[in-house]
Amino acid sequence: MCKKVFGIVLAGGHGRRLGGIDKATLQIGGCSTLSRAKRVLSFADAIAVSGREGEGVPRIDDKIKNKGPLAGIAASLAWAEEGGAEWLATVPTDMPFLASALYVKLLNAADGSDLAVASVENRQHWLVAVWSVKLALAAQDALRGDDLSIAHFARTLRTRELIIPHRNQMFLNINTKADLELAQAHVEAP
Repeated sequence: MCKKVFGIVLAGGHGRRLGGIDKATLQIGGCSTLSRAKRVLSFADAIAVSGREGEGVPRIDDKIKNKGPLAGIAASLAWAEEGGAEWLATVPTDMPFLASALYVKLLNAADGSDLAVASVENRQHWLVAVWSVKLALAAQDALRGDDLSIAHFARTLRTRELIIPHRNQMFLNINTKADLELAQAHVEAP
């Protein structure tokens, strides 16, 4: 891969449905979800964590507080642009089974677009994506709007979807105790 790519682990959620547990510290198969997410980004030229301490990698703080994941992406795009990257790969910390190969496919699909996103069963996973760093200013501007959803911002961009034909464990998102139990069962299965 010839593209310069920075990777960000999005770890700023509050884990409300898990009783306020920091999702980045959840243990799946003896490994924190933060460590798993950093491993997914092993192909990146630089890695940072948005929203918390990074376990040995830089922390990127939102420039505008309390604006949700869009603020984390905006700050991360600015960091990647300043570092000379062309693309920013975003990995949510609460999806412990994502794989580097998926991001390589996203990068290959991204040519000629602003954003390439994984789409499973007609649902875009906006945080499982690669973003052109040319979007840094647009993302900052979007924070001034009324709709701060990633989907709203993404729909203003030239977006390519990487269609994943069927849902699989890779897209398990840990939001509840039942999700956590399912993830544990997945790694413990023979």
